[in-house]
Amino acid sequence: MNNVKGFPKSFLVLALCLGASLMLAHSSWSKDAKDIVAEAQTIQSATKPFKIELSTAEGKTTYAAGEKINFVFKTDRDCYLTLIDIGTSGKVTQLFPNKWHESNKVEKGKEYRVPPADSGFLFKVEGQNGTEFVKAIATLAPMTSVQKAEMKGSGNFAEIVQPEAVLKDIKTELDAQDPKSWTEAHVSFTITGGQPSPAASTADKPFTLQLKTDKTEYKQGEPIVFTVESNKECYLTLIDIGTSGKVKIIFPNQYRQDNVIPANKPYRIPMEGVDVAFSYKVEGPPGKNTVKAIGTLNPCKFFAQPLPFKDFVYPLLGDKDQVLKDIAVALNSLQAGYFAEAEATIEIK
Repeated sequence: MNNVKGFPKSFLVLALCLGASLMLAHSSWSKDAKDIVAEAQTIQSATKPFKIELSTAEGKTTYAAGEKINFVFKTDRDCYLTLIDIGTSGKVTQLFPNKWHESNKVEKGKEYRVPPADSGFLFKVEGQNGTEFVKAIATLAPMTSVQKAEMKGSGNFAEIVQPEAVLKDIKTELDAQDPKSWTEAHVSFTITGGQPSPAASTADKPFTLQLKTDKTEYKQGEPIVFTVESNKECYLTLIDIGTSGKVKIIFPNQYRQDNVIPANKPYRIPMEGVDVAFSYKVEGPPGKNTVKAIGTLNPCKFFAQPLPFKDFVYPLLGDKDQVLKDIAVALNSLQAGYFAEAEATIEIK
């Protein structure tokens, strides 16, 4: 982070939409930062075996330029936690560990604050308008990829050199570990009243969504893999309109309840590494089955009741007619251009 007028400039990035009517400029980062954010988003825990509670201390989702901001986190297990800030310029800063906490070992149930309340140091939000992101990764053993990462700077927070390569190394290391040995979380907020985004001119680009399946014909009980790609970061909902007339939700699901997907990068469902026993399997009876993808630039509540992810990996939503009606009502409340849809049809034998 850079100091401006004695305060650190906070450059944290993720194009997250906040509220159904909020107008945002997406992809408000440089090309380098965009690639780094996409790489960071590939680090996802399929099982979330333990919990990270991460938030802004103020509990806000929108900040005006010049406002104070702090971050707080705690975990429900003793672990090693790394907190990373990806800047709109492509600069990546390690927020934790830092000058005040040189070790990243944290105690379960203990709340940590960045910067510490007694440090006398303040963050003030400045920089480009847009939506911003902080990523937390917690492991039960220290990550060698983080320990080996080249850092520079002798201030309160270190800058990560070659961050995209470091994030790739982190993902490789985590993929080789027991999925129960690590987890991750993120927090996002919007900055207003700052510098105009250099990518604002792309905000009017039409929102498009593509959906593909790994095959076009399946036997009953056969696993199926979906690939979704959006030209804008969005909130994705993926439903299976079965030949039985029943509808199940495929995404979000028990493994990934945060349904934000990155822009311009194929997103695989189920995620790689998910136990084959919990893959999504085609159900009958035989016939043509439709899968529908809906992307929204803002969070959109399609279903009145909370989804029972605690009990079901891919919950049943109900009958086709009612579910599609509920979705249509929700989409009709959105501003034109703030959602996109795609469908894929498969044959069940």
